[in-house]
Amino acid sequence: MKPTLFKVAAAALLLAFLVMLGACDSGGVDPALPDIPVPVDKKELNAECNPGAPSLDALSPAGHEADASRAVLPNGQAITPAGKWLLTRKFPWGLALSSDGTRAYVSNGDGMALQVIDLTGDDPVQKQLLSINAAHGLALTADDATLYVSGGPDADVKVLDVSGETATVVKTIALEGYISGLVLSADESTLYGLTPTQSRLFKVNLSDDSYTAATVGHYPYDVVLTADGATAFVSNWGRSSVSVVDTATMQATDTIEVEKNPEGMALVEDGAYLMVTNSDSDSISIIDVAALTVVETLDLDPDLPELKAWSPNAVVVHPAADAHRAYVASADHNAIEVIDTATWDILGSIPTAWYPVRLAMTADGSQLALVNAKGWGSRTDQATSHGIYGLFQILDTPANQTELEGHTRRVNDNNDIVLGFYPDNDCDNRVPVPLNEDERSVIEHIVLIVKENKTYDQILGDLVGDEGDDWHDPELTMFGETVTPNGHAIARRWVDMVNFYCDSEVSLQGHMWTTQADCNDYTEKLRYDRYPITGVDPATITENGSIFTHLDDNGINFRVYGEVVNFAFDELEKWRDKIDLKYPFWSQGVTDVAKATEVIREWDLAVETGDERLFPPFIYIVLPNDHNFGNKPGKPTPSTMVADNDHGMGMLLDWLSHSPFWEKTLFIAIEDDAQSGFDHLDPHRSVFFVASPWVKRGLLSEVHYSIPSIYRTMDLIFGIPTLNKNTYMAPPILDIFTDEPDYTPYEAIVPDVPYEIVPEDSRIAPELEEHDWSFFDGKKGLEHVLWRMTKGDKPIPSYAKWLDE
Repeated sequence: MKPTLFKVAAAALLLAFLVMLGACDSGGVDPALPDIPVPVDKKELNAECNPGAPSLDALSPAGHEADASRAVLPNGQAITPAGKWLLTRKFPWGLALSSDGTRAYVSNGDGMALQVIDLTGDDPVQKQLLSINAAHGLALTADDATLYVSGGPDADVKVLDVSGETATVVKTIALEGYISGLVLSADESTLYGLTPTQSRLFKVNLSDDSYTAATVGHYPYDVVLTADGATAFVSNWGRSSVSVVDTATMQATDTIEVEKNPEGMALVEDGAYLMVTNSDSDSISIIDVAALTVVETLDLDPDLPELKAWSPNAVVVHPAADAHRAYVASADHNAIEVIDTATWDILGSIPTAWYPVRLAMTADGSQLALVNAKGWGSRTDQATSHGIYGLFQILDTPANQTELEGHTRRVNDNNDIVLGFYPDNDCDNRVPVPLNEDERSVIEHIVLIVKENKTYDQILGDLVGDEGDDWHDPELTMFGETVTPNGHAIARRWVDMVNFYCDSEVSLQGHMWTTQADCNDYTEKLRYDRYPITGVDPATITENGSIFTHLDDNGINFRVYGEVVNFAFDELEKWRDKIDLKYPFWSQGVTDVAKATEVIREWDLAVETGDERLFPPFIYIVLPNDHNFGNKPGKPTPSTMVADNDHGMGMLLDWLSHSPFWEKTLFIAIEDDAQSGFDHLDPHRSVFFVASPWVKRGLLSEVHYSIPSIYRTMDLIFGIPTLNKNTYMAPPILDIFTDEPDYTPYEAIVPDVPYEIVPEDSRIAPELEEHDWSFFDGKKGLEHVLWRMTKGDKPIPSYAKWLDE
C-alpha cells in the first residue's frame, strides 16, 4: 500500500468496527471472582457532553513530505524552520562556521562523522563527509585553515587541515577519557578540552601536544575562556554548577551554583557577564564575571515558569558590541530564543526544525547557523525513509523587531496547534474527563501496561476493511491477528487508535517518556554512548520529576510492576510498599503470562482482603516480552514471545473486566517506543490499546495523540495539577469516552501460536553474532531481522519507514 493524501472529516471519528469475538479461553481467571458490579447511579454523572468535532490539525498524521517546508511531529506540534537547510547525518550536535561564511563543519553523534558544508551557493551543499568519531567540540582557527575536532570515545583530538578543497586529518592528539567540548586560546597556542567521563579540563600545549589537567564538576559539557585567557568557565552538565578554573595553575578556584543541567555558555557585554543555559530548568543564569555570582536568572517561559520542557542547551552572541543580542537554542521548543543582553529581556523566538542543539554566527553577524538533531522527524521519500536525520539550517539574522515578531508568531502557532484540537467544544462538563475543579470523574483507577518497541502497522496494519484505508497497511504487518488476537479484539471492541505516537526513538528514551512524560537533553545526547544510568543518574531525571513523584506529591497512591527507570535504588526503599518485589524487573527470561499471573495474584488479594495498596488509583506494569530476542539461537522465536505478550495483556484485561473494580477502571496498554518495526506513515506511530466501561465501542479514532496525552488525561481524571510543559501542551484524550457505560466483560484469547525455539542452525543466525537484545535495545537492525523471520525473502516496500539502520 502506498500512502495517499488524507481526506479528513469529523464524521470519520464515528466510523465503527463492531466485530465482536465469541467466548474464548479465560486465560486462568478465577471463576470465583465477584459478578459484574451494579452500574453507577446515573445521577452521579455529569450531563452528556460531546467535545465537538476535532480540527483538521488534530487529524493530521506525523511526518514530512519531501521538499515541503513544514512537518508534523509525533506530539502533534509543527515545525517550519526559517531560512535554508540541508539534511545531515543522524543527530548532529557540533557546529563551526568559517570566518568568511563559506563553510560549515558539522559533527554527528550517531554514526560518528564530520560533514563539510559549502555555503557559497544559493543553498547549502554537502562538500565532504569524513567517517571519523567526532563529538560536539569543534574549534576553528581564525585563518580558517585548521579545525580541531573532539574525538569522543577515541580519547583524542583530531587535527584537520581545512585550508584546501578537502579536509584532511593531519594528526591526532592523544588525551584521556571521552573528549567533548573544546575551545582555543585567543593566540591559538593552547587548546582546552573536556572529558566528562573523568570530570577534567585538559590544557594542551599545541607546540608539543603535552597537557595538564584540572578537576572540575560532574560531567562537564562546555568550556569558555575570558578574553585574556586567564580563566576558564566549565558548565557541569551532571550537576547544577559552573567551575571556575585558573588556567595558569590549572586549579579549580571556585564553583558557582546555577540551575539544573547547565550546558551551553557565552560571554556577553564585553565579557562582563557569562550566560549559562540550564537545560532542565528552562532558564538562563547570568553570572557577573568579576564577582563570580549569579545576578539574574531568566525564565525562558515566564508565563509557566514552574512547568519545564524547553531544554535550552546552546547560546551564541552577536559579534557586534552594540547589537546586545544573544541567541539560545531551545531543543524542545523547536526555536531560537532572542535575548537583549543589555536589559535581559526576551524579545522573541525564531522557528527551527526538530530539536536544535548548536548555534553559530557569521563574523559580521548577518547570518545565524544551527544544527537540529532530529531534523524533519521522518520523511516520505525513499532516500531518507529510515531513521531520523538531522538538519543544518542557516538564516538571515532578524533585521528588526517587526521581523522577529513574525518569527515569534510562527513559533507560537507551531507549538499551540494541539491546544486547538477541539475548537468547537463549548461544554461545561466532560465525562469521564472533567476540566472543572468542582467535578469528579467516574474513573478512579488507571492501569497502564508498557510493552516494548512495536509500530502500529507491525501489529495492527491488518486491521483493515475490504475497501482499505489510509491508516492501515497489512503489507507491513509482522505479528497480525493470529499472533496478537487480544490486541486485535481490544481494538475492534473499543477503539482503534490509528493516530497515536511514541515520543521516543529507542527504549532509553522511551522509558523516560513513559515514567515522566519527558526525556531531557542529557539523556537524548548521551544515549548513543550509553554513559548515564537512565532514570537513576539524577542528571537524567527532569526537574519536574517522574509520574510517580508527581502522584505521591499529590496524594495519589500507585503500584509498580517491573519498572526500573525512575524507579530503582532510592525508590526501592522510599516506596517499598508500592512495589511488587516478586515481579521481575524488566525480564524476558520469565513469560509475560507468568508475569500477568503474579499481578492477578495480588489483585485477587486486593479483592479478598480489601487491601487498597494492591489496587491503588494508578498501576504501572512493564510487560516487555514482545521486544523478543530476534533470531538468537536457543531463545523463543519472536512470534512465540509476541504471542506470550499478547496473551498476558489479555489475561489482565479479562480479570479486570470480571472484577469489582471494572466499573471505575481505565485500562491502557502502549509500547515505550516504536523501534524494531516498519510503518507506512511515521516510524513513531505505535499501538494504543484502551478498554473501560466508559470507552466507546467500535470507534476508529483519528485524533493525533502521544504519550503526554495519557498523563494529561490522567491528571484531569484524578483532579491534580499537570506534570510538566509537555503534559500541559498535550491534548487530553476526549473523543474516546462515553457517558453510557457498557460493563460487558472481556474474555482473553489464547493465541494459536506454538512455542518454538530458534534453532542453532538458523539461516540468518550468523548475521546476529554482534547483536544482544537481552536488555532494552542492544544493537540496531532488529526490524530487518524480524522482517526476514516473518516475511521471508519478500522485499521491504520502498515507502516503509523505520527508526533503526
